[in-house]
Formats: sequence, structure tokens, C-alpha cells
Amino acid sequence: MNTSTTIRLKCGLALLFISILSIGPIPIISTLGAFVALFRPRWFKTIVNHIYDQQKTNPSSLHTPNRLTDCYDEIKKRPQSETNSSLTPRLQLFLVMFILMLIDIGPVPVATFIALFIVAFRPHWFLKLMTRIYQNKA
Repeated sequence: MNTSTTIRLKCGLALLFISILSIGPIPIISTLGAFVALFRPRWFKTIVNHIYDQQKTNPSSLHTPNRLTDCYDEIKKRPQSETNSSLTPRLQLFLVMFILMLIDIGPVPVATFIALFIVAFRPHWFLKLMTRIYQNKA
């Protein structure tokens, strides 16, 4: 097994475990997502790099850069007027995570299933979102 598959399996198992713990009043994944949106921790960027590393071509990600850093380089090449500050996507992600926190208080942890989808299928939109969030972070 390659590194990307191993990381994806570990993340998937961790998310399944967290989904069991999330049933109840504390929505763990949504809170973690809000933390990532606000503070942009380096460990999350590293996990995203490993998940998207050595990505196989699939129908949902044709022409997808293999790594977050490659996507970041792609954004850096754009004119300054095209690149927004990372504040806008961070605030948008924070608001989405806040809404998911409210929904996750119920019996079904929705954010966990979204996170499992991202780990399993590695959609291009998530890579672009993470690139925009981490674009001004050293």
C-alpha cells in the first residue's frame, strides 16, 4: 500500500470512531473544522498533502494537481486581482462549520459523513478550498 492509501485508511477509521463519539451534544468534526478555518494549523495542511499525494486520476478529479502545494503554485501564478485574501474562504468555512455544529447536535453526525466523502474520493473542490484557506500562511 502506498502512503496516500495508508493515510486515507487511518483518517477514515479515525472519522468513523469520531462519528460514534459525536452522537450527542458535542459535534467534534464541526468543531474541528471551525478550528481549522480560524487557525489554519500546519498539521491539517500536512494531512491534506498526504491524502492528495499520488492521487490516481478519477472522473471527479481530471487534471487535478497532486498536492496542495502544486495547487498553491497554480494560484500564485494568477494575477493579484484574481486571488482573494484567505479571509473570505476562512469565514465561509467557519460559517458552514457553525451551521453543521447546529445540525450535528441531532442524532446524525452530518459533518462526519462529509469528511468521510472527502477522504474517500478526494474531490478537487476541497483541494481548491484548502489552497485558498492556506494561501497566505507561511
